[in-house]
Formats: sequence, C-alpha cells, structure tokens
Amino acid sequence: MFLRSAYGGCRQSGPSTVSGDAPPNEELLRSIVSSMETGVIVWAAGTGALVSCNEAAERIVGCAGTELRGTTIRDPRWEVVGEDGESFPDEALPTLATLRTGCAESGVILGLLRADGARIWLRASSAPVPLSPAGEAAGVVTTFVDITPLREATARYQRARGIAEAMEGANVGTWELNLVTGHAERNPRWAEILGCTLAELPPTFAAFTERIHPDDRPCLAIMETGLRERPPFVYECRARHQRGHWVWVQVRGKVVERDPDGTARRVCGVLVDIEARKRNEESLRASLAENERLVRELQEALLNIKTLEEFLPICMYCKSIRNDEGSWANMETFIEGRSPTTFTHSICPSCLEKNFP
Repeated sequence: MFLRSAYGGCRQSGPSTVSGDAPPNEELLRSIVSSMETGVIVWAAGTGALVSCNEAAERIVGCAGTELRGTTIRDPRWEVVGEDGESFPDEALPTLATLRTGCAESGVILGLLRADGARIWLRASSAPVPLSPAGEAAGVVTTFVDITPLREATARYQRARGIAEAMEGANVGTWELNLVTGHAERNPRWAEILGCTLAELPPTFAAFTERIHPDDRPCLAIMETGLRERPPFVYECRARHQRGHWVWVQVRGKVVERDPDGTARRVCGVLVDIEARKRNEESLRASLAENERLVRELQEALLNIKTLEEFLPICMYCKSIRNDEGSWANMETFIEGRSPTTFTHSICPSCLEKNFP
C-alpha cells in the first residue's frame, strides 16, 4: 500500500498508478515513502486526526489502514508508555509537541501497546507538513521505527554482562560449549584456575577433559547424563595444573539449547576452584580420626579403671590376686596386665625403720 494522500483522502490498497493530474514528483514521493521500512503517518493540523500512512506504519502498529482512518492522536487505542513503564505524558508526545509548537521533535523513545496485546518500542520523530497556500501548516508527519528487537538484544546483552560481572566478582570460571561444532568459550578466570591463559588452551572441551585425573574420569558420565536429561549436572574432579600438580575443581553445567528431537546443541556452566575446600575437608577428616583414636583410648582406660574397682580375691597372707582364669599372681603383675600402670619399688619410712633400724 502506498502513502495515502493527505490532500486527496485515503487511497485504497493496490498497485501504484500515476494519476493524470498528480505532479510527477508527488507520485515519486509516494512510491518512495510506500517502500520505506520506516513508519510514516500524517496527522491533520486542526483535528489531530490520522489522514494518511504507509504500509510500514500499518505493519508496525498492527492495524490496517481502514482501522486507522480517522483516529486521533489521543485515541484510547494509542496506549503509550515511557522507558520507565509509566504512561507517557501527552505534552511529551512528539506529534502533539509539534502541533503545539510548530517545531520538529526527534528520537523520542516510547512504548506502544498494539491491538494484539504486544508491547513494542518505537523511536519516533515528528515535523510540520509544509505550509498550505494559506500560510498555515497542513498537519504533522510522524515517522517511527520499531526498535523492539534492538531493545531486547540490548537487555539480553546487559543481563549477560551483569551475570558475567557477577561471575568475575565471585571468582568463578564460566564456559560455554557448542556441541555441534565442538567450539568452547571460556572466561579468563576459567583458564586461571588451571594456571594458564586462554591463549595457551585450544577452544575445545577436550582441552579440559584431557587434564582430568585418570581416577576421576568416570565423573564425565554425569555430564553425559545431564546432556540427555533436563536437570543441571554437577561433578568434582582433579585437574592437572599448568605447573604439573593436581587441583580440585567443581564443574556445573546445564543444556540451554536443544534440537526439536531433544538432542543437546549448547551447554553452559561454571568452573569453581575447590582446592581450599578439599584441603579443609582432608584436615577435618584427619582431626576426626585423631578424635576417634583418643575416644577409644579413653574408653579403654575407663574400662580398666572399672575392672580395678570390682571386688578382687586376694590372699590374706602373701597378697597375691586370683585372676578370672583362676591363676594367682602378685599384685604388681595383676595390675600391670590390666592397665598401662608400671610399678617402681621403694621402702616406706615404717618398713625402713623396722627392717633397717
């Protein structure tokens, strides 16, 4: 549909034809405007009613020209909001501002709720239509482009950048693997955990799997399960550091893109250095083992003390003690066999005086 004339009413859709009484330059202008990707609407100066538009305008706002014909700038169907999501003030609308001041407005960002319920974002400009023979502006022409895809892409980029910055702040390595091409993307922290730079590692997943400790390779089956199923996957393993030693890392990932048949195409995740945590766990295990040993020794000592506290059969003459097997042994031998006690011998003052006067 080519531009409907602001002076000759609304022309119906159809092939472009050159009117016998239309100046050649006007018909050329109509053809140019009709082929533009920019939406163009002409509003009457007195009533603010829509009197002409091009195909791009109809496509962007989601209404046919027959539906738009005669609507005004303040028509309820033009629900407009600003970038903050609040209703856009009438006085700030570029078309109304131009009608009021006669000055052009340029690059105004606004959101429009289409008839189908979709919210689109436009960059709009307006300018007075050339003066009529009476010396007054015949109306206002408003031009606009749909920047919804650009805003969505910008929002996605900002979210991704925010996530990346958060990951950097958390000291976490990030990775993304294209399972179709085998190409892997990692951030600098990912390589730093392995003691190298991104330039020193091929952009493949094998660059990591080749570094996994042989005893930990079965953990890759966890990832393979995650690629087939929906839940995220997590595994821990030792990876060879660039200097030759092993470091403990945790790998987390999730499939973010699949083919229609469910085959995984793209997977993203993080790499976390857990070496310090593993050292703490090992230290804790050693401490627990030592505590268990001390508890066992204490229990044995208490058992020995309890044994000694029981009634003992003792000879009233030689003071030998009978054990559980019925054998007799002197007191020192009996006690030493049931406790860590070792006897040393001396002479008390009474015996010293009695035996060595």
